[in-house]
Amino acid sequence: MLKECASDSDSTIMNVSYSGGHAIQVKGKNLIEDGNDRSRAIWTSALSELESLSYVEPMSAKRELFRITKAGYEANDRLP
Repeated sequence: MLKECASDSDSTIMNVSYSGGHAIQVKGKNLIEDGNDRSRAIWTSALSELESLSYVEPMSAKRELFRITKAGYEANDRLP
């Protein structure tokens, strides 16, 4: 998720819940498989971990849009 976000010109992650489920999108692609609760749990946890490491930060109080931080770019640069 971090690599995808860092390579996007907007450098954002969208995190939205709706009546049919949940979506976490990077570069317009939903990372959560439709109807797959395990996939939802994995990607929701990944976003929480990126935030706890200060690699991304919410852009509003609604926490629907996140952007990569300087620490996030630096971490991405260390990835293989």
